[in-house]
Amino acid sequence: MSKLVRDNIPEIIRQNGGVPDYRIASDDSEFQQALDLKLDEEIIELRSASDPENTAEEIADIIEVLFTIAK
Repeated sequence: MSKLVRDNIPEIIRQNGGVPDYRIASDDSEFQQALDLKLDEEIIELRSASDPENTAEEIADIIEVLFTIAK
């Protein structure tokens, strides 16, 4: 499985002249699995944050993933 895409990244890639390579999750189960993996990734990044600004960014990312899971 590839990484979960967010923040309109495919559109940003197009605006910069690129061609994004992506696909939409086939069902809710696959989307939930991608969210679970993303949460794990963000927790790892939080644990390795090097300064308060980076820590805050990682906490915000975790909160965003949790809000999406809660929906």
